[in-house]
Amino acid sequence: MAKPVIFGAGDNVGRMVVREALRRGHAVTAVVRDPARLRGLSADGARVEAGRRDPRPAGAGPGRRA
Repeated sequence: MAKPVIFGAGDNVGRMVVREALRRGHAVTAVVRDPARLRGLSADGARVEAGRRDPRPAGAGPGRRA
Protein backbone atom coordinates (compact mmCIF):
# COMPACT_ATOMS: atom_id res chain seq x y z
CA MET A 1 0.00 0.00 0.00
CA ALA A 2 1.36 3.40 -1.00
CA LYS A 3 1.10 6.48 1.23
CA PRO A 4 0.63 9.37 -1.21
CA VAL A 5 0.51 13.00 -0.11
CA ILE A 6 -1.88 14.97 -2.30
CA PHE A 7 -1.41 18.73 -2.40
CA GLY A 8 -4.33 20.89 -3.51
CA ALA A 9 -6.78 18.32 -2.16
CA GLY A 10 -9.39 20.98 -1.40
CA ASP A 11 -10.32 21.71 -5.00
CA ASN A 12 -12.47 19.57 -7.30
CA VAL A 13 -9.67 17.67 -9.03
CA GLY A 14 -7.74 17.17 -5.80
CA ARG A 15 -10.80 15.69 -4.12
CA MET A 16 -11.27 13.27 -7.01
CA VAL A 17 -7.62 12.20 -6.76
CA VAL A 18 -7.98 11.68 -2.98
CA ARG A 19 -11.12 9.59 -3.39
CA GLU A 20 -9.58 7.47 -6.15
CA ALA A 21 -6.43 6.84 -4.11
CA LEU A 22 -8.56 5.84 -1.11
CA ARG A 23 -10.68 3.58 -3.33
CA ARG A 24 -7.48 1.82 -4.40
CA GLY A 25 -6.56 1.20 -0.76
CA HIS A 26 -3.85 3.81 -0.26
CA ALA A 27 -3.27 5.63 3.05
CA VAL A 28 -3.75 9.22 1.82
CA THR A 29 -2.58 12.47 3.38
CA ALA A 30 -4.57 15.34 1.87
CA VAL A 31 -3.01 18.82 2.10
CA VAL A 32 -5.18 21.91 1.74
CA ARG A 33 -4.26 25.57 2.01
CA ASP A 34 -7.61 26.72 3.40
CA PRO A 35 -8.90 24.82 6.47
CA ALA A 36 -12.48 25.67 5.43
CA ARG A 37 -12.01 23.25 2.53
CA LEU A 38 -11.36 20.31 4.85
CA ARG A 39 -14.98 19.27 5.08
CA GLY A 40 -15.63 15.85 3.73
CA LEU A 41 -12.01 14.82 3.19
CA SER A 42 -11.49 13.26 6.59
CA ALA A 43 -14.94 11.65 6.39
CA ASP A 44 -13.71 9.93 3.23
CA GLY A 45 -10.86 8.39 5.26
CA ALA A 46 -7.96 10.70 4.36
CA ARG A 47 -5.56 12.15 6.92
CA VAL A 48 -5.93 15.91 6.41
CA GLU A 49 -3.29 18.61 6.93
CA ALA A 50 -3.89 22.34 6.56
CA GLY A 51 -0.95 24.03 4.87
CA ARG A 52 0.76 27.19 6.04
CA ARG A 53 -0.56 30.39 4.46
CA ASP A 54 2.45 32.50 5.47
CA PRO A 55 5.01 32.53 2.63
CA ARG A 56 7.91 33.18 5.05
CA PRO A 57 9.95 30.16 6.09
CA ALA A 58 9.08 28.62 9.46
CA GLY A 59 10.84 30.52 12.23
CA ALA A 60 10.94 33.83 10.32
CA GLY A 61 8.81 35.80 12.74
CA PRO A 62 7.73 39.46 12.51
CA GLY A 63 10.63 41.78 11.86
CA ARG A 64 12.94 38.98 10.70
CA ARG A 65 14.17 38.51 7.20
CA ALA A 66 13.95 35.10 5.62
